[in-house]
Amino acid sequence: MKKAIFAMAVAAISFTACKKDKDDSSLQHRWSVVNTHFKDVFNGATTFEDNYNGVSADYVDFRGDNRVYTYIDGTYDTANYQMLADNKVMIDTETFDIQSLTSSNATLYQKTSTSATTYSEVSLNLKR
Repeated sequence: MKKAIFAMAVAAISFTACKKDKDDSSLQHRWSVVNTHFKDVFNGATTFEDNYNGVSADYVDFRGDNRVYTYIDGTYDTANYQMLADNKVMIDTETFDIQSLTSSNATLYQKTSTSATTYSEVSLNLKR
């Protein structure tokens, strides 16, 4: 279930291929998945954690029509995405911080808190 939600979120960050020597620090490309990390914490105790290392077939493809196409861990998905102010991207209804974005790497992060000790975290590391 968490992987499906994450795949939808990732779909919004897909890219198309471009030359390596071009400084193109935009999410709008096809990215390879380096890894994903999910973590749920309840009252300070971790109740769920999943680390997935991407394989060569995994990708996130953010396209110019504001659609993201993903294939992660054997699951295809498509979602809408929208770039927001302050280095954020909304994929479907989920908002992610763009922690880093260069022409070759991107890191997306989301933390949803219900209290200081109860929260969920998702991170996605991508490369071109």
